[in-house]
Amino acid sequence: MCLPFHDGGNAPLLPRSSLEYTLMKASWCPRLRARVARAIVFSGAAFCAVSCQSYRAQPLDLAAHNRVFLARTVDPSDLSQFAQTLATGAQGDSFFVADDAISAYEAEAIAMVFNAQLRSARATAAVMRATSENSGLWQDPSVGVDLTRLLDGSNDAWEAFGNISLTIPLWGRLEVEQSRDALAFAAQIARVHADEWRVRFELRRAWSEWAALELEVAIMRGFIENLERIMVVVEAMETRGEMARVEARLFPMERALARQRLTESEGAQQRARLVIHSLMGLPPEAQFRAAPGRIDDYAAFLMHSEYALRDGADLVKFHPSLVVMDADYLLAERSLELEIRKQYPDLVIGPGFGTQDGQRQFVLGLGVTLPFLNANRQAIAEAFAARELARIRAEAALETLLDQLAVAHSELSSARASRAIVELEVIPLVEAQDADLRRLAQQGGEVDALLLLGSLQRQQDAKLNLINSTRLEAFASLHVLEVIDSPSVPTSATIPPEIQP
Repeated sequence: MCLPFHDGGNAPLLPRSSLEYTLMKASWCPRLRARVARAIVFSGAAFCAVSCQSYRAQPLDLAAHNRVFLARTVDPSDLSQFAQTLATGAQGDSFFVADDAISAYEAEAIAMVFNAQLRSARATAAVMRATSENSGLWQDPSVGVDLTRLLDGSNDAWEAFGNISLTIPLWGRLEVEQSRDALAFAAQIARVHADEWRVRFELRRAWSEWAALELEVAIMRGFIENLERIMVVVEAMETRGEMARVEARLFPMERALARQRLTESEGAQQRARLVIHSLMGLPPEAQFRAAPGRIDDYAAFLMHSEYALRDGADLVKFHPSLVVMDADYLLAERSLELEIRKQYPDLVIGPGFGTQDGQRQFVLGLGVTLPFLNANRQAIAEAFAARELARIRAEAALETLLDQLAVAHSELSSARASRAIVELEVIPLVEAQDADLRRLAQQGGEVDALLLLGSLQRQQDAKLNLINSTRLEAFASLHVLEVIDSPSVPTSATIPPEIQP
């Protein structure tokens, strides 16, 4: 709506079309009109040049990044020192190896910097931060000039109409918008923390797998060496006719099968190492010496940790995925509030000054949007549904974690029972069988070659079973830790206090 002003006995100025600003009118001489036009043009150009930013293209250079990525291979001692520097204050000195080899905990610190997914997540957070820091700004004012030519043949054949318009928010919409964008930034930071937590455990699982494969390869190589030493005796016995060729042929067959299994394990070992490189953000050709460590490091940590006493009630406060869900729900709440505020109109003011028919006039235009037909109903309905979706997702995430916790404890119990059987029953029997064979050989008795081959096979199987049960226990322990452990702080601490509801 517009408020017309009267000038003495003159007729009131007619308002423009709905919600547009009233233009001020003036009738000037041609010379003055030209000066004013030039002043407006030059002033507007100078103001835009000062207040507006300039654009500069920055092409994507993947070839340069490829060179940087491949050059990320550094000296092992420097890499180890870099990792310890990154993790200072986060882990104790006991987590680091004394030499230049990279431990699992040092690898985690390196992954926090170079992992590609984490770098992308932090870049997304930087976008959210830029949005939050520039949110809630007023709309730029606008300036307009209309030129009108009178066709009645009078001296003042031209009239100039100008206005400046400004939108004034009245209902706190900009404050809510600032809070909404700040919550979006906080939610992305929570996602970064959750991604870091996920990458840590992916790296721990990959490191445990690699450590287990290192032991498997060593055991298989030792088995082949022992088998080849026995084959020398078997070949001599076959030459003397003390062993049939059918029986003697079993040994080279077993060696061929052992070499085939060794080749598969070496390939798996190499793939596990490449997975570690990828999680650490290093190129496949990166050369550094790594310390495999014990497979059951995390199982021992869990057994002696206070986290083993935690239950599902702590998940609501500590788990990173629920921190993200909580932040998303707060964001949905604030988004709904913003959409509701948007249905209330802002005030549009358009003051002007000029002359008409030789008389100077001041004009003030006021305008508001009447929320009758649209009233932002679609956005509000979507925001209500989005809030309900955020609530259901949070509840589903909690239920999933509780299920995962039960599964993880079941896996851990099964893995510990399996390892106990191998350690307390299988290995003692195999060792007793091997001791009997050695004692028989030392006493000069006849040792059956096939029985000796079977004993070697049982020894290897027992060792591999122990490695596998230890690996399963480590994976189960990591699963439990991933669910009940916490990287930092409770949920509410992720959201800045000034924007919490």
